[in-house]
Amino acid sequence: MKHTALMLLVTVCVTALSLQGSYAADATNRAASLKTWRTQCSDPDPDMQIGYLEEAIALKDESILRICLRQTLNSDNADTRNLALRTAISARNRIIFETTMPAELTNAYKKAEKDKRKKKEVDGSPTARLYSVISNGLIFDIQNAELGSNRSLWFPIAGNTKADDRFSGRADVVGTKVIWTGEIAYTGGQYTTCDLQIKLVRGSRLEGTLKCEGMWTIPVRAPLF
Repeated sequence: MKHTALMLLVTVCVTALSLQGSYAADATNRAASLKTWRTQCSDPDPDMQIGYLEEAIALKDESILRICLRQTLNSDNADTRNLALRTAISARNRIIFETTMPAELTNAYKKAEKDKRKKKEVDGSPTARLYSVISNGLIFDIQNAELGSNRSLWFPIAGNTKADDRFSGRADVVGTKVIWTGEIAYTGGQYTTCDLQIKLVRGSRLEGTLKCEGMWTIPVRAPLF
């Protein structure tokens, strides 16, 4: 009986060690593969870069695609960056922009800080009312973003709590820029037509401005990862 139990324990230990070794080998192989992709997607030849990015897209491996996008989004070649930007957008269903209070609005508040009446007027201005609902982030839900197209539908979530067909607009990728025009809801059931113009910058980020009718321009930025 003791011999049987001992043999069973030995078998379990050997199996565990074998599995541990197998997992370690798998992890090592995976790491080597990811390093290879990182090197390949950093190829100085733009045609090779595009080719590797297309291969990464076809693989449908999220980790490999992310690695390849990080390299190609920072490429010196405009065509490579364009494909990488379109791919990055098509790979996500939401993007959140950080917003900065317009300098004009900041100055208006500074001038009115000791005057309650003037501060109330500033609070009631269209820019302040819009900024109050996007100060913690301007969210866009993304739909119909297909890799083969430079167009997609973006739904802003600001005064509304979820994507609404009434507040949407087409986003066009032009080179390494994204241009969007649509309506954004804000406080009091109001809405306004806005233009979002952003560009791809180093560090896999989008930076630009949100310009709405009759309002001051709001700087925006968002990481793609």
